[in-house]
Amino acid sequence: MSDHRSKPMVSIRSETLRSHRLKAVGSSRMSPWAIRWTHRALKDLEGLDPPIARRVVRRLEQAAEEPARSFSRLVGSDDSKLRIGDFRLLAILSHETRTILVERVGHRSSVYERGR
Repeated sequence: MSDHRSKPMVSIRSETLRSHRLKAVGSSRMSPWAIRWTHRALKDLEGLDPPIARRVVRRLEQAAEEPARSFSRLVGSDDSKLRIGDFRLLAILSHETRTILVERVGHRSSVYERGR
């Protein structure tokens, strides 16, 4: 990944997603891992069709229950990916702080491109 890691991070919850005209579907259980989003990831999410964006958020919330089972490590990188159909969510998993930092969300054909 490139210089977007140095940009500020934000936390996002279902209420925030609703303000972005997305109806987040969340579970009633509390996630044991915190989910934080970079501004670039939020921009990526807002650019998706609302049904796809809801699916991404729902899948991420499920994966936050047990990230080791849901995320795959990218070769030659500290990043991990979460597969959601034809879409990918790229994130850094911090086991020390139990935090998922979402860096990018997009179609599998373009999400891995640098500088996009």
